[in-house]
Amino acid sequence: MKLVFFIGFIVFVALYTISRNKAYEVMQLVDSKEYPLKKILPIGLVLLDLLNYRYNSSYDKRLHSYYSELYGIKNSRLYLKIHWANLVVVLMLEVLIISLYLGVLNGSTITPMFIVVYIMVVALTIYGITNEVKNKVRRRQLLLKLDFTEFINRIALLIDAGLTISAALEKINLQSNRPLYKEIDEMIKEIQGGKTETEALENFAHRCKVPEIFKFVSIILQTIKKGNSQTASMLRLLSNECWSMRKNTAKILGEEASTKLLFPMMIILSAILIIVITPAVLALSGM
Repeated sequence: MKLVFFIGFIVFVALYTISRNKAYEVMQLVDSKEYPLKKILPIGLVLLDLLNYRYNSSYDKRLHSYYSELYGIKNSRLYLKIHWANLVVVLMLEVLIISLYLGVLNGSTITPMFIVVYIMVVALTIYGITNEVKNKVRRRQLLLKLDFTEFINRIALLIDAGLTISAALEKINLQSNRPLYKEIDEMIKEIQGGKTETEALENFAHRCKVPEIFKFVSIILQTIKKGNSQTASMLRLLSNECWSMRKNTAKILGEEASTKLLFPMMIILSAILIIVITPAVLALSGM
C-alpha cells in the first residue's frame, strides 16, 4: 500500500509540474467557489490530454446536454472538460488518501479490502459529482418556472395596455442574475443584433426547455404571424396555470426537503462503518 501511495504521489507531482507550464483557456471559466480544487484542476486536463480522451461516450453526451442547458452550447464542451478534470483530480486524491490510510494499517500489501474500498469510493464519487450537475439543471428549471409565473403576469398586463412584445420586454427590469432574466436579456440582444422576433423567441424557448415557456412563445408567435386580439386574455390564462404550478412545486419541495437528508446520512454511516470495520477485517486476515 505504501508503494501505491509513493507511485501515486510521484505521478501527481509530475503532472502538477507539467501543468504549471501549460496555459489552459478553459480555466478562465472556472469559479473557485464552485470548484474548490481550481488550482490543481490543470493536473486533470494534462492527464486527459496525455490519454487523448475524446469526450464522446454516452456519459459525455448526457453531460454535454446538461452543460449546454446550464452554460449554453458555446461553452458546454469547455465545461465538460472542466467536469472531467475535476473528477480525475478528486479520484487521484482519493487514491493517495486511501492508500496512505491503509498503508499505515497494513504495510505495503495491496489487499482485496483496498480494491473493494476504492471501487466503492470511485462509484460514490462519480455518482455524487454527476448528481450535482443534475441538481444544478433541476435548480435552474425550478428557478425558471418560479420566475416565469411573475414574468408572464407582467407581460400580460403590458400587452393588454397596448404594448408590442418587444416594447413589453424592454419595460421589464432585467437587472437580475436569475436564469430567466438572463435568457430574456439574451433574447433582446438577439433581436437588437438583427434576428427576427420569431427566431429570438424560438431560441429563447429551446434554451429554457420549460413547457410553460414553450406555451408562451407559441401564443406570441401566433400573434406575430396571424394577429390575435385575445393575446392578453390567453396570457392571463397561462398565468393562472403557472400560479397553480408554482403552488404545487412549493408542496413538492417541502416533501423532498426531508428525504434529501437521507443520502448524506447514508454516506456518513458508510464511512463510519468502513473506518470501524477495516481494522477488524485486516486483523482477521492476518491471523
